[in-house]
Amino acid sequence: MDENTGKVDETGEAAENKAAEDAAASAGAENAGKVEPETDAKPGEQDSSAKMKEQFVDVSKKVGKTLSEWGNKVAQKSGELIEQGKLEYKINTVERKIAKSHREAGEKLYNLWSQGRVEDRIVLDLIGEDLEGISGLASELATLRELLDNVKYQPKEGGEESEGKDSS
Repeated sequence: MDENTGKVDETGEAAENKAAEDAAASAGAENAGKVEPETDAKPGEQDSSAKMKEQFVDVSKKVGKTLSEWGNKVAQKSGELIEQGKLEYKINTVERKIAKSHREAGEKLYNLWSQGRVEDRIVLDLIGEDLEGISGLASELATLRELLDNVKYQPKEGGEESEGKDSS
């Protein structure tokens, strides 16, 4: 019997249709707000995909952490190297100043010695040979400079080049 009209459906189709509609409406209300992903994957494969995504995120985090740690180590080591470089530069500067002071003191002593003004036996015993060696090198240097002043470019006949006033 149809509730709305009060007639009896001879085939019984109306009752079956009504029951199917009620079941569909009830199922729709329960699943409201749930969106099923459209995929051809089977339920077990969806779990596998979620696990892969989770593993990817974990690996990404580990890689990021490792890169960050490496970056920190590189920054620290760079800072140490810069500091070492600054200190080495300062050390070299002081060493050059010391060498310059030694050279200037030696020049003063040599000048006094060459003028015959060094009479201290201890000084002469300690560095007399060095002072004589400097004197010999100074003579050799003067000779070389004189030779350099006399060297001039003179082309030879036939296009060959010659240097110096003497031709050998």
